[in-house]
Amino acid sequence: MNDQTGPEDIRNKQHRQGRLADSGDFPKVILLDTVSFCNLRCSMCFHKDMKRQRGFMSEALYAKIIAEVAQRNPRARVWLVFFGEPFLLKNRKPSIFDMISHAKQQGLEDVVLNSNANLMDEAASRSLIQSGLDAIYIGLDAFSPEVYAKIRIGGDYARTVANVRALLRLKAECGAQKPAVYVQFVEMDANAHEKEAFVEFWQREGANVKIRPKVSWAGMVEAPNLVLGNEARWPCYWAMQEVVPLVVESP
Repeated sequence: MNDQTGPEDIRNKQHRQGRLADSGDFPKVILLDTVSFCNLRCSMCFHKDMKRQRGFMSEALYAKIIAEVAQRNPRARVWLVFFGEPFLLKNRKPSIFDMISHAKQQGLEDVVLNSNANLMDEAASRSLIQSGLDAIYIGLDAFSPEVYAKIRIGGDYARTVANVRALLRLKAECGAQKPAVYVQFVEMDANAHEKEAFVEFWQREGANVKIRPKVSWAGMVEAPNLVLGNEARWPCYWAMQEVVPLVVESP
C-alpha cells in the first residue's frame, strides 16, 4: 500500500532525503565501473545484450579517482561497482577487498557495493567485514528457487541465501556494525506475489530490506502503483547528482 497521496508528499520526502538538492560542483554519488561484466543473465538486465568490452578498471585510474574524491568530497557515496559483479574481483590483485580498504584508508566515509552474492563465500564475507565496507546491497528479487531461476538466470538461490545468512552471522559473531546488509527486491509481475514473504523472512534474519517498486520506464511498462502523471514529474536525481567513470582495461 502506498502511503504517499500526491505530488507534494513525494516531493517533500525527496527533499528530506536530499535527492532534490543541488550537488554543487562535485557529484554526491560516484559509481565506479571497476568490473564491466557479470556472472548472471538477469531477466531485467541488459548485460546479455551489451557489446562493450569486458574488463577491469586499472589500478592507477582507480587510485586517481579515489584520491580526487578524498580531496573534494570524502562524504560522497562511492559505489565500487556499477553494472558488474564485484566478487569477480575477489581473487585479482588488487582484489575488491584491497580496493575497499584503500578507499577507507584515504578517508572516504561511504563506500558501498552491490552484488548478486552468488560468489560471496564465507572467506569473502570475512574480508568484507575486515575491509571496512560501509554497506552492501544484494539483489535477490525472489523468495523461492522457482521465481529466482526465472529472474536471476544462472544463479543458485540456495547458495545465495546461505551466503547472505553467513555474512549476517559473521557480523554478529564479530560484533561488527558494518557493513550494513541490504537485501533488495525489484518488484515485477513475476515476483510480486512473494514480496510479503521476502520482507518477513529477511527482517527476521536481521537484514535491511529494500523494495524497489514497479516503474513504468517512460510508459513502456504498466505500473499502476505510480501516483504521478507525466506532467507532475521532475527530473531524476540520479542524472543530476551522480557520475559514472566507465574506463576499463582488457581482462
